[in-house]
Amino acid sequence: MRHKTIILLCLMKLLLSPPQARASADRASPDPRDSSGIALMLRRLENSFNKKDLRGILSCFSDDAVTVFPIEHEEPVLGRRQFESFLAAGLEHPENEVAERLFIDATGDFTLRQNGDVAEMLLTHAVRVPSVRDTPAVIGFVRKDFATVCYKNGHWQICFMFPCFAESNAVVAEVVSGGQAESLGIRPGDVITHHLRMPILSAEQLVWRRRMFEERPADTKLRVLFRRDGQVLARTFRPGDMGINTRNFFHGTVETKTLLGSDARQHPVAKTIDSYHSALRAASVDGIRSVFCSEGFAFPYGLPSAMSSTLITAGNASESIPFELRRIVEQWDLTTMRVSDIRVISHGDLALAGWSFSVRTTSGQRSESHPVVCAVQHNGKWSFVGMPWQSQHTVGPLKLTGTDKRKLN
Repeated sequence: MRHKTIILLCLMKLLLSPPQARASADRASPDPRDSSGIALMLRRLENSFNKKDLRGILSCFSDDAVTVFPIEHEEPVLGRRQFESFLAAGLEHPENEVAERLFIDATGDFTLRQNGDVAEMLLTHAVRVPSVRDTPAVIGFVRKDFATVCYKNGHWQICFMFPCFAESNAVVAEVVSGGQAESLGIRPGDVITHHLRMPILSAEQLVWRRRMFEERPADTKLRVLFRRDGQVLARTFRPGDMGINTRNFFHGTVETKTLLGSDARQHPVAKTIDSYHSALRAASVDGIRSVFCSEGFAFPYGLPSAMSSTLITAGNASESIPFELRRIVEQWDLTTMRVSDIRVISHGDLALAGWSFSVRTTSGQRSESHPVVCAVQHNGKWSFVGMPWQSQHTVGPLKLTGTDKRKLN
């Protein structure tokens, strides 16, 4: 009886306590759905790799996960069954017997975007070969992957991985008249690479950096690096509004090809983009499924060109795709759909493809987006397999309007 009385008094104390106290109590039990749960899953994945625990590794991947490997692999696209066989063989390889895998900066503030039970990130990991006798430990390679994770059955799992062969920065879309950037000679199309030595991966990160220093004294010097036509420009800003509007920006590396205009239109993935939008215009479930990879796919924010909060995977496609199409038919005037400015960064049988999309809603409002998809050539056909981290990007150089071009002169 005494124990029951103590428990009852504790409950009454918690209920009658100030909101701040209850909030502190809530924080004591972290929500497994937040980013800390994702970090725990990645630590478990790292430990499983290092223990050569196949079952532990597979527990970190969903049943309908699809994994795409760099172009040196004979089979770049692996569904869950092929992935399991690939892992089993890899863990038994002599080179992997002593190697360790390290996950780096997987859930940093600038590489993770979470929306409820779905999150996308830029997953950076490396293989380290430990020291042997007089040979010091070395990092074998560092690899980046676009990854989508989902919260299922009480824990986070990876449902999509695709090699990141492009760099991400923020690009100046507009220079505000009379602002700091204009006085410093910044132009639309300039790529922002560093803010006080920190690499800038996205426009969202740049906003966070600006807010971090806005309370500093007005004479504080903030050095920002830009890239323009192969040159690096260093400019000193002061705290406060920089006087620019920015967008996210993917650009290729020396190993890739960036295709714009008619060159992008001639790439086979452009035909897949056209087929996809024809199916979207016809609200055809079968047409959309035909342009998605047969081995699996994952779209964390609905169908490309039609962003929503719906996770679409091969496992739930029979319900999620019809649901999304009904929503689109209700909200859009499908006869007004327009696709333009297709851009492609290609890397062998892999590609990042982006385009500009516009449509009018049934209420007459104009809606615009700039989707990017991960595409693969599999079984002789180009198909969509997922979306990269921060999928609203400009692919390749920023396309300037006539007004912007005049600002460049």
